[in-house]
Amino acid sequence: MTTTRTLATVGGDLAPDFSVAVDADAVRLRVAERLRLWLGEWYLDTLAGTPWQEDILRGDDTIALARRTLSDAAAQVTGVAEVLDVTLEFDQTTRQAAISLTVQTDYGAAVTTQV
Repeated sequence: MTTTRTLATVGGDLAPDFSVAVDADAVRLRVAERLRLWLGEWYLDTLAGTPWQEDILRGDDTIALARRTLSDAAAQVTGVAEVLDVTLEFDQTTRQAAISLTVQTDYGAAVTTQV
């Protein structure tokens, strides 16, 4: 069995004691890491990551495809039992997006992460 360890964060920075996140918090951090990594970005595993250019930032109206792609990426994270909600809000004036995902973890807790 492989053990995965994820450093805990506080307000986006490493926790002062460099503690390791466990249980549902670790799943939340792994989902955020998965979604922030672009497909092909990591040279050691070019299949890891989210297909931002391919499926999400295509320029056409693909909100449904973007939601499905984000949901599929989160569902592949170890410790995610089910993706409960994907919220994608796009401001066409500023061209900024707010993305939030809520997942049910294998630990029984639901956690939300923003990308």
